[in-house]
Amino acid sequence: MKRIRNPKMIALSGKVKLGLLVVGAVLLLVLVLRARRPSQVAAPAQQAAENTQIASTTVDQSFYFPALNAQAEEDGEVNLLIKDAQLTSEIIVQGKPAQARNHKVFLVINLEIENSDTESKFVKPTDWIRMLGDDGKKYAPDVHSGVVEVQPISTKITRVAFVVPEGKRQFSLLVGELKGEKQSVTLNFE
Repeated sequence: MKRIRNPKMIALSGKVKLGLLVVGAVLLLVLVLRARRPSQVAAPAQQAAENTQIASTTVDQSFYFPALNAQAEEDGEVNLLIKDAQLTSEIIVQGKPAQARNHKVFLVINLEIENSDTESKFVKPTDWIRMLGDDGKKYAPDVHSGVVEVQPISTKITRVAFVVPEGKRQFSLLVGELKGEKQSVTLNFE
């Protein structure tokens, strides 16, 4: 038996198809916009961290340290510039904001490591910087990047951070190799 199609059903069927096509296009647009959103969210998080700065001070002191090559052998040296320091209540750690708690803030030390060689160098800035506490103890950075690769003939920007009491405005850093002499760097935030 042959079915006879109703012309109104065919027209309605076309409208339904058009509606489904429009809904599908809108859903696809929403998915594309959602896929782009994480990269746009990172910028406000960075801005939030920058807006939580309490104080800053310029340091601009350079130090030379031995560096390692890709085989973990000592090979040449790099120039470490302690550019400046900041007190802030929030920093970005692995792309996410981290906040100091319990009346603490972060003391962030901004570093530039220059490699003038034609081969990559590997360094560990956390071995070079200690904060001298009021109790005379030496404290290693609480937040850092671990081993840092400095590309050939380039400068790597990195940082280390210490958790410090809120309201404290003067700090003393000891800079030098673990088994060598240390130079004192005083930070005053006014």
